[in-house]
Parts: sequence; C-alpha cells; structure tokens
Amino acid sequence: MRRKSVEQKNPGAVSSPACPFSAETQEKILHHFDHHSSLYRDHSAEALKLLRDQAPVAKTDAHGGFYVLTRYQDVLEAARDDERFCSFWGITIPTNKAPWDRAQTIPIDLDPPYNELFRDMMLPLFTPKAIDAYGVFLRQTATKLVDAFIEKGEADLARDFGSPLTALFTMELAGIDHAQADFYASTIQYGIAHPGDPDALARMAEARGRVSREVAAQKDNPRSGGLIDYLFKARVGGRPLMDWEIEAIVWLVLLGGVDSTQATISNMAVHLSDHPELKQRLIEHPDSWDDAVEEYLRLVTPQQGLSRTVTRETSLGGVELQRGDRVLMSWQAANLDESVFPNPNEIVLDRKNKRHLAFGIGKHRCMGSNIGRLEVLIALEQLLTRIPDFKVKAGEAELSADIGTVKAYKKVPITFTPGKRSA
Repeated sequence: MRRKSVEQKNPGAVSSPACPFSAETQEKILHHFDHHSSLYRDHSAEALKLLRDQAPVAKTDAHGGFYVLTRYQDVLEAARDDERFCSFWGITIPTNKAPWDRAQTIPIDLDPPYNELFRDMMLPLFTPKAIDAYGVFLRQTATKLVDAFIEKGEADLARDFGSPLTALFTMELAGIDHAQADFYASTIQYGIAHPGDPDALARMAEARGRVSREVAAQKDNPRSGGLIDYLFKARVGGRPLMDWEIEAIVWLVLLGGVDSTQATISNMAVHLSDHPELKQRLIEHPDSWDDAVEEYLRLVTPQQGLSRTVTRETSLGGVELQRGDRVLMSWQAANLDESVFPNPNEIVLDRKNKRHLAFGIGKHRCMGSNIGRLEVLIALEQLLTRIPDFKVKAGEAELSADIGTVKAYKKVPITFTPGKRSA
C-alpha cells in the first residue's frame, strides 16, 4: 500500500565534494573513461558529473572504444529507441557475446518485436496478486534472517541479511531448491564483481551449467508453482519454448535477482548509518518509507548502466555516431542529473519527480521492478523496527572490487543493541 509522503527539506543531505581530480586525472576520465576501473569505483559520482558537465556524450578508448551517455535526456532517448540502438549485440561493455551467438539472457538480449513476445508471456508472474503473494514469503524470510543474529548485537548486513534475503526469494521465484541459494548468490556476485577474471568466468560457467541441468531435470519432474514449471507450460508466439530459451530466461532472473537488489539494501544501510538524523526521521515517520525506497533506488542506482549498439548513422546529444558504435547508457549518471533531479546527491523524501532510471526505461525496462521495490521496502522495515540503532563499523564497509556493472558492498559489518527473536 502506498504511504503518504512526509514534507521535509533536504533530509540526510549528502553534499557532493569538490572535484577531487587533478588535471591529468580529469583528462583520463574525459578521454579514457573506464567504469570497471578503481578510479570509477572510488569516485563514480564525481567522474560522472565531470563527464556530464564537459562531455555528456564522451568517446573513450577503453574496452575497444565506446561512447558513454551521462545526461538524463540522452540516456532516455537511446533507451527508448530500439531501432537506432539495439540490444542483440550485447548489453554490457565489454561484451562476452559473439555476433553469431544466440541470446544468452531473454528477453533483455532481444529487440522488439521478439522481446515483447517473451515479456507478454511472463506478465502473469508480475501481477499485483502475484506480488502480494511474494510479499508474504519475503516478510517471513526477512524475519527469520534477523532472528538469526538479533540476539548477538552484531552482523554483516550483506552476508547475513541482504544477500540471503534476495537469493532465497530468487530461488522461490525460479522454482529451485532453496539449498542452492548461497551457491548462486556467491557465484554470481563474485562473477559480476570480477569481470574477465578467469576464476570468475569458470565459476559463472559452472552456474550456467547448473541452470541447464536444473531445466533438464524439471522437464520430467517440475517443481510446481516455480518459474521453470511455468515456462514449460507457456507459449510464445503460439509455440512452446525451447529448452535453451527457458535456460536463458532463468539465467536472467538469477543474475538480476541475487545481486542488484541486495546491493540496494547494503548501500541504503551504509547511507542510513552515516546519516542518523535521516534514519531517525524515517523511524518516526513510517509513512515516508515508500518515498525513501524510491530515493535510494535513484541515489545508489545498483545497476550502473547497460549498453546498446548503434544500427545506423545517427546523432545523439550533438555527437555523430556510426553504425556499430557502442554506447553505455549510464543509469547512475542520469539519476544524478541536476537538471532533472535538483540536489541530486541528497535524499529528498518529498521529491516530486520520481521518474528515475534505476530499472531502465522503454521496452527493456526491468519486469521485476515492483518486486525489487518490495524487497527493499521489507528490508527497510526490518532495519528500522527491529535494530533501529544499527551502526556500520567505522571503516569496515567494503565495496566490491568492480562496481562497473553493479554497485554493491561485499561487507557491511554492523553493531546494534541486542534484541529479541520474533514471536
């Protein structure tokens, strides 16, 4: 149920520091931008602002060369125009998809009208009634996870709460044994945080192989009510799905389900710990929690951005683009565009414009966006009602090694006053 917003002025403001870059570093960002670098990891907001102010459609020679889009309107234009900016050649930079490969994740790797056929087929999984049912499972799971550490007075919110909450729900949604939650979560989170690393690639391949075996096993013995069971019964364009298509859909659900939402939860917890006045206001005004969720999705934008390939000679933001050029649509940069979101580095609970791009936009917009919102909301409820005085241990929260794809914390150690397990 939607909660009424609370009138307030710039609560929990996070002021953007002065540009920390030397002239040499600014030159590196403007011409050799790399969202997978340690520079981006440590100064992403400042780097994106520099690009947005000086080169909003910037050409970089990193990863074979691409353009990075940092203005809200330019990102919006590219994301909505599937005819000029296509997804089939890969949605990440760098891409591990060869031109002749079939789609690795469906429907996000497909362009209209094909992606729309699969999205329409999956819509019944994301109706309000379905999401209400998911809420029951999520609240029960969140309660049990907090029960496991609430008497200790300390925990790691990434390891003990955010990651298992989202991973267990993803297993429930997919129709996979809950016992596999930790395997998929740890493997996928490591793979996304270490792109190109041989060990990470091997582990991701092992996980993808396990998905294939799961689909094959459930073909004869499905887990009733799960996504895999649903996909075997579904029709797309009047035909049943092929096994590889089912695997590609399940793999996408796992990739998105076990990493991006838990990243939002950890980022939110770190920010609340750093801004106790905002945390206290939220404790006193639970009717503002929905607004807080929207602001955290905008401010931290867990999925940093996705790429498209230019299909024909065109222009964007005054820059000429050629067929085959790659563009990175930075959701994070768009969500911090001060021309669209005044005071972008602040949590403003009564912000009128909530049209952030944390879930993308257009025909590839995340179908599970309302589920993601619900997961973050339930996590916020647990934190504020059960361990309200939690504090992240000074200097011990640890960002992932690479935040170019998903900005996540691998460690969020907290302390709090011990409480009681739920009745």
